[in-house]
Amino acid sequence: MSLGVIIYPMETIFRRLIFGTFRLCDSTRFGAALIALGAVGLNAMIGLADDVGTLIEAQTGAHTRVVWVQDQSRAQNDTLARGNHLLLMGLDSRDGKGERAIFKNSRNYVKPLLTPSGDRIVYSDHSQDRVFVVDWDGNNRRTLCTGFALEVWRDPADGTQWVYVAIRAGTLDDYVYRDVFRLQLDNPKVREPIWSATLISPDNFQLSADGLKVAGEFPWPNSGVADLAARTWDKRSTGCWATMAPDNSYVCSIFDGPHRNLQVHSADGNKSWKVNVAPVDLFWGFEVFHPRWSNHVQFMALTGPYKVRGPVNEISGGGPEVEVYLAKFSEDFERIESWVQVTNNQRADFYPDIWIADGDQSTIPATVSGRDQAVPPPPLRKSDSDASLVFIWDGADRQNEVLDDADTKRACRIEPRGWARFDSFFAMSCGAGFFEPDSSSMSAIQKAVQNKKSFSLEILVTPDEVFDTEQTKCLLEFGEPSGKRITLQQKQSNLELVIHSESDLRIQAGKLKPSRPLHLAITSVDGRIECWIDGKTVGKGNAARFAFSDNGQVRLSLGANLAGENSWRGRLERVRVYQHALASEEVLRSSNSAKLATQGRINPTRLRVQAQLIQSTSVPQPEAILPYRRALLIHHFLLTKAIAGDFSDQDFLVARWGILDGEVVEGGIPEPGELVELSLEAFEAHPQLASERQLILVDRFELPMFYDILFPF
Repeated sequence: MSLGVIIYPMETIFRRLIFGTFRLCDSTRFGAALIALGAVGLNAMIGLADDVGTLIEAQTGAHTRVVWVQDQSRAQNDTLARGNHLLLMGLDSRDGKGERAIFKNSRNYVKPLLTPSGDRIVYSDHSQDRVFVVDWDGNNRRTLCTGFALEVWRDPADGTQWVYVAIRAGTLDDYVYRDVFRLQLDNPKVREPIWSATLISPDNFQLSADGLKVAGEFPWPNSGVADLAARTWDKRSTGCWATMAPDNSYVCSIFDGPHRNLQVHSADGNKSWKVNVAPVDLFWGFEVFHPRWSNHVQFMALTGPYKVRGPVNEISGGGPEVEVYLAKFSEDFERIESWVQVTNNQRADFYPDIWIADGDQSTIPATVSGRDQAVPPPPLRKSDSDASLVFIWDGADRQNEVLDDADTKRACRIEPRGWARFDSFFAMSCGAGFFEPDSSSMSAIQKAVQNKKSFSLEILVTPDEVFDTEQTKCLLEFGEPSGKRITLQQKQSNLELVIHSESDLRIQAGKLKPSRPLHLAITSVDGRIECWIDGKTVGKGNAARFAFSDNGQVRLSLGANLAGENSWRGRLERVRVYQHALASEEVLRSSNSAKLATQGRINPTRLRVQAQLIQSTSVPQPEAILPYRRALLIHHFLLTKAIAGDFSDQDFLVARWGILDGEVVEGGIPEPGELVELSLEAFEAHPQLASERQLILVDRFELPMFYDILFPF
């Protein structure tokens, strides 16, 4: 007997009675639940079906095939299919055989893909670093090439089927690939280069029907849509398992940090919405994984629930209860309207792909996709300023790429250190740590400024406060830790630039006001430092011999000094480093652009309450959330007093940081019953948190959720 889950199973009704969605005192809701039971029928409500193929086709309306890998190891936790104890599995909705092994022997099988015609399976073997193809019945297995198979696509012009393959960039554990090419499935000697502009991660690399666009990670965690003809890509959000609708709508979805929601993005990227793919009703609050759009726009495959905490994180635990599910989008693509549990066994099932007959004829309406309004982005080109740009970071939601001397793109990243994190505008939120460029970016900056007397640094600064006392805080420091360096600091309301060379030189740069953005540029012309505020020069330093040495010690620290101390409180964004001195008109143009980009911002409404902890989520060991280095813990609180702001929720959830920069944040979890004062903002007002790891081990999932904005500070 096979299992299928349809909307409200019986256990869902009982769970909702317990946890409050259907309260016993609410006769209307309870009556509706009983009506639902009678209308659908008991067997359907508990999800029993004698033939899972019939159940699947009741949803898809057509012949359907599903392929996946099944873990045969004792641990059943090979979630990324790295080992050799796997079976390649398949299910056909019409052959009556149910779940079956394509091959009898266990070995490494990873990311099986059904061909557009549905009659063959393309898969990879990590241990051999090769790509294979086999008929649906397990016959005619043959090797295609070396590498890792990402996608199989059929050219609508002539029907040729192509396999898209990437080359491993490092070790197997690095999980990063390069140099995507494609080969003809039936004539593998015919090969064409496809993508080499960036490294990629292999968690889906899914093409539109016309083959012009692809959703992917370039690499993780930067996910978005690439234009294969233009060799450019647009970041949609930070996350994993980017997957693209199989039509020409160019709609993509990206998995969020909690592994429970899809961030769906329109064709032009101007519209996005969240779809919950792990409802408590079905997955009991546990995570899901391996989301992949089928060849039909309305259906997606995924696996879950992940109930076992593994050696790395919850997903790595796998477990025998992990099954393959088929999810059906609603007509407006804003929710999942129904589910089918495809597999039912005591083995962990991973990496599903679904083929539906004539699925390639389906389309997402233009009213949903925004396809008619999509405007291609301008090509990335070099202006005079761009030619010397070696680092750019406008915000955590931006692509932040520069062109190097070979006209190839290099991603620029900012790494939070200590308790530092990003704010609701994706800017650096300073005050409890600091930020620094990633290692490859820092190497490029060092190369650009060492032994050179002309360079520029610009940044947008928004302070949180001015000081009543004589204290001094460091906004940034650029240079050698015990040698020549430039320090930008706040003393009371004064902004000072300190040039540390043979002797210290101080430049009074300007006045700071809380919450008022200020654009700052620092240029070095033949060793003479000049400072610009909001496009106007404010001071020149007579430092003719100022030049960084070539000892490789030049660093850039943002929000604190080079030692990571004396943290400043405020917002930093739009950081750029050039290997030439900006002219006055360039500084003014950049200042105007920065100010324009921040106009109209509205800070989230902040509330202050006193509340009692009811139930908490325990903090795991930092290695348990890898590759993430930050994690939010979700706790259940009961309101005892509203101190400031209009707060009406008696029971609510609060997200607090439990792990930052790979370290446990001490004191984040109060004792049960303890009264705590909280500074809260609506969780939905903080889109930067969508991609962060979120852990929740409380019962009341349906409660409104808030973010504790001031913990830890």
